[in-house]
Amino acid sequence: RGAAIEVFDLGEEKIREMYADAAILLLPSNNEGFGIPLVEAMASGTIPVVADRPPMNELVEHNKTGICLSLKRQEKYHHIEFPLVKDIVYACDQILCSPEKYVHMRKNARKKVEREYTVEHTVDLLLATARNVVSNNKRA
Repeated sequence: RGAAIEVFDLGEEKIREMYADAAILLLPSNNEGFGIPLVEAMASGTIPVVADRPPMNELVEHNKTGICLSLKRQEKYHHIEFPLVKDIVYACDQILCSPEKYVHMRKNARKKVEREYTVEHTVDLLLATARNVVSNNKRA
């Protein structure tokens, strides 16, 4: 079985340990939904390296909470565009070779998750959205 499938067989505690032990979460895809792995990684202090495209760049702020790889220069793999491999390697190399430079990024990422991705904050956003929908329907 592949590594991705094996992760689903692990318990929550083991997954948390894996994030905590990792320096980088590499997610160069330019076509993802909301990134739960990004939030999990950021909460663990793992630096996300992502494609500079929504929703990844909405979660990861370039050079503040992670690295967003430019899509101005891309290459295709199986007809799907990705950031250049050399850009991915460069970003990962910088993080791994100068971890002290990236301590602020880890802290910022964790703070962002603690601030914006709590159950309370999510419920507040859902309630605000629901109120907005009701208000707009009354006007229509």
